[in-house]
Amino acid sequence: MAGLLGPARGEVAVYGSGGFTSYDDTHTRQQLSEWVEKERIPRVKIKIGESWGGNERRDLARAELAREVIGPDAELYVDANDGVLDPAGGAMSPDLDRPGHGLTLRHSDAGPYRRG
Repeated sequence: MAGLLGPARGEVAVYGSGGFTSYDDTHTRQQLSEWVEKERIPRVKIKIGESWGGNERRDLARAELAREVIGPDAELYVDANDGVLDPAGGAMSPDLDRPGHGLTLRHSDAGPYRRG
């Protein structure tokens, strides 16, 4: 469309979206590494909230794995698909929401609303 109508902007901020909870660590690592290292995408989003938030340790491990793979400079988003976050300000693990952890927490319907 941009070729036909002309671009509205010179650049757009993109992010790699995937990192599904069904992926094992190897698959997650490969996907994130490809985006950040090969494709030079500076933002990625992974899913958390497996079993409606019932496996918080895995959520934390996935976020830590993602941060390890993408490094400190890429942005990391986590999407709980209503499995963990409450848009009215509900609880999230302090380990995941601590300042400096390098995450932007997203609610699937409300967009970004809380930053760590």
